Amino acid sequence: MTFIEWIGYFNETGYGQSSFDLINAISKTGLFDIRLHSLSGSLSRRFLSKKSYDKMVLFQKKPINRNSIQIYNCIPPMFSRNPRGDRAIGFAIFETFEPPPSWITSLNGMDAVICPSYFNYKIFAHAGVKRPIFHIPHCINEDVWNNQVKPLGKKDERFTFLFMGTWRKRKGWPQLIEAFLREFDEKEKVRLLIKTDKTQLAHQDIEKIKRNIGLKKDYPCISFEDKIFDDESLPSFYKSVDCLVMPTLGEGFGLPPMQCMSVGVPVIVTNHSGCQDYANSQNCTLLEPSGFLIHENMDQITQFYNKKWPRIEIDTIRKSMRDVFLNQEESMLKADKAYLDVHNNFSSHKVSKLFCKMIESTYRVSYT
Repeated sequence: MTFIEWIGYFNETGYGQSSFDLINAISKTGLFDIRLHSLSGSLSRRFLSKKSYDKMVLFQKKPINRNSIQIYNCIPPMFSRNPRGDRAIGFAIFETFEPPPSWITSLNGMDAVICPSYFNYKIFAHAGVKRPIFHIPHCINEDVWNNQVKPLGKKDERFTFLFMGTWRKRKGWPQLIEAFLREFDEKEKVRLLIKTDKTQLAHQDIEKIKRNIGLKKDYPCISFEDKIFDDESLPSFYKSVDCLVMPTLGEGFGLPPMQCMSVGVPVIVTNHSGCQDYANSQNCTLLEPSGFLIHENMDQITQFYNKKWPRIEIDTIRKSMRDVFLNQEESMLKADKAYLDVHNNFSSHKVSKLFCKMIESTYRVSYT
């Protein structure tokens, strides 16, 4: 039995969700004794079902074992918030090019580094990470993400595009909102459903975009979903929509598109960064960047100052949304392909095997 101390934030963020999924995956192997160490001091109850929460609480209550391998799933500056043990591995996740030099220093203090996407593997290797880098993607829990998932209640009669993500410009919402408002009108049976963390601010921003567009027409419906879904109800929420649209400017991995694919929901996503691990022209609709721009202050996040991001044209989003809306059978065929791709390549079983191989390689242990 190998002792693991999993260090990070256990909440609704991508870090939290990916931790829950990978911990669940490796716990099924029976090879690891896992203890959770929350950097915030607690687990987020709202985003876990009772069954999942109780399981994670048991992991959190386990006693400290000084022989544990520490797994840091958080941004590298947070590594120092927990004393490093004799054996430690850190995640390296960044949404664009040129991660900060201080991050590289922290990562080079680890025994090994985990990158969830090939995009991250390349940018961190190029930036100077000298420790062994292992590509271990995020995974799905097939017990809840599968083709048996049913929609939540009765589906809306309108074709529903979903935007799912934090209300930051990196997620591409300004381009999406303008594209949707320009492409569709009130007479068409279509709506854009938004699930985000700052609903009031989103309302205000959408009204600003309408004023800036200045078109004299009845705009299509934009609505919001404010309910909180746990890990068991989230798949059904996704199954209730017709297409996820994610014109992101950069992802370390990007969970929502893969999650939608895992329940057979069509996806429109940017052909860039971490999403390329699972998204291709055969299984979804890709938004091709028209070039790259330097943004001085993306989302007022320090590590994003003066970084390069893709440019996604409004017309590209408009065309993709219209194509999916008009060619729903073709989109569903792609979604069927995506379902198989995700379940074949990102299952908990397959990803846990990659995790085991990393531990074997780094610490000269054998699980065979």
